Amino acid sequence: MKDNYALRTFECIIDGISYYLDRIIGGTTAVENAHPHQVSLKSTSHFCGGSLIDPEWVLTAAHCVDGATTSSFKVVVGEHLRNSKDKYDEEIAVSQIIMHERYNDGSGTFANDVAVVKLAKPVTLSPGVQPITLASGTRDFAGMRCIISGWGRTSSSQTLPNALQEVEINVLSNTDCQSRMNRVSGAIITNSHICVFDDAKPDSAACNGDSGGPLVCDGVVVGAASWVISGCGTSGTKYPSVYARVTTFESWIKSKINPL
Repeated sequence: MKDNYALRTFECIIDGISYYLDRIIGGTTAVENAHPHQVSLKSTSHFCGGSLIDPEWVLTAAHCVDGATTSSFKVVVGEHLRNSKDKYDEEIAVSQIIMHERYNDGSGTFANDVAVVKLAKPVTLSPGVQPITLASGTRDFAGMRCIISGWGRTSSSQTLPNALQEVEINVLSNTDCQSRMNRVSGAIITNSHICVFDDAKPDSAACNGDSGGPLVCDGVVVGAASWVISGCGTSGTKYPSVYARVTTFESWIKSKINPL
């Protein structure tokens, strides 16, 4: 019998209002400047995460910027504390948004959920602001302990933490991930996905971070946070969280940020 859970991106719709389930449950406050690639997408406030992959480009999830315009949000780099000015933080306007042409179209659940955002000017590189290398090749990272980060909620509270949070978590093989998802109708894992879960701390992975935020293994970004099972972060939903797999989209990303 299939479980009666809904599929969601990291955004849930509650009473017609959009709320981001930005939880880093079981996480800890990151050391300042420990994740210099981490960025915040902000309109009136923080709404998504992303990864600085070039002095002028950010990788995020397509669902974060679906319907957005270049004037509707800005990117903040070098941020550690959301509610105060940090030594290296800088708010930069957006000049271009490129979503994957086949976002939510094709095989698998929430297919091709990647986008790149061009900044209006290059960032100022510093100890708190550094691009991260894209994962490449055929390595699947299964069995590794990797890092997720973001300004996600740390409990069932609606309040976002002020300081950047981080969690160390296990990467699953796609076969294992699909087997764990089989009880959920419509949850289809493909080679364009990469999943995380921690059997020892299941709530850490149930709803583990900002949409678009990074999954980092061995110092390279391997995923952008894409979707979870509705009800994430509760004791009843012990399902993996799913990221867009960077190696699948490496060529697409590079073709957009370095066009011939």
